[in-house]
Amino acid sequence: MPFKFAQPVVISQDICSAYVLRFSGFNDPDNVTYFAPYQSAVDNPDGFALGWVQKEITMNGETKSSLTPVAYYSGFQSFAIMVDGAYPWLDADADKADISESGVCEIALGSYYDGSELMATQEDGSALPEWLAVTFSGRYNEAKAVFTAKGDKAGTCNVKIAAPGVEKVITVSYDGSASVEFVSADAVNGESQVYNLTGQKVVGTPSAGLYLVRKADGKVYKQVVK
Repeated sequence: MPFKFAQPVVISQDICSAYVLRFSGFNDPDNVTYFAPYQSAVDNPDGFALGWVQKEITMNGETKSSLTPVAYYSGFQSFAIMVDGAYPWLDADADKADISESGVCEIALGSYYDGSELMATQEDGSALPEWLAVTFSGRYNEAKAVFTAKGDKAGTCNVKIAAPGVEKVITVSYDGSASVEFVSADAVNGESQVYNLTGQKVVGTPSAGLYLVRKADGKVYKQVVK
């Protein structure tokens, strides 16, 4: 056929378990002068339906359209149309992505489409906020989404992951703590000021836990004491 669909035609398995294809209304008479799919001059001996006859049936005063396989008729030339098709799917291991001091949250996906074909927007279709980036990789049971946040302000948004015929909404929450970096314990000198997560200054050797370290140059880092 000398044409392509403007966009993929998707059949959702949630809507139907089987389907019939019907081609009609060619809009390019200069290039498409006839339609000749695979044809057979005899009925299918195996009884399979290689085509359909559309007819109107009136019963009890009500007329309805009906499709009947041509294999049920004698003398009709059957035809078959070979079309590649698939039922796409998209699911996720979690409906929420909580991002904290690491700045990154990874969620495993199950996806018919490769990660390069998935797109991320806000739920209403608008662009993601500046503090958030989403990347995808893999396919099938090896697909994943990586949510990366930046900045010192907390934020929340609903991210829609989508491809033709599928979409999944994940709520992303960021606590604004990824704007500072991690620093090893041996990088802290005597000029540094150490605070716990409630903002209280720590005097002496801190116990095991997570602390904020303000260096002499004013930069703030996170320190994990084990």
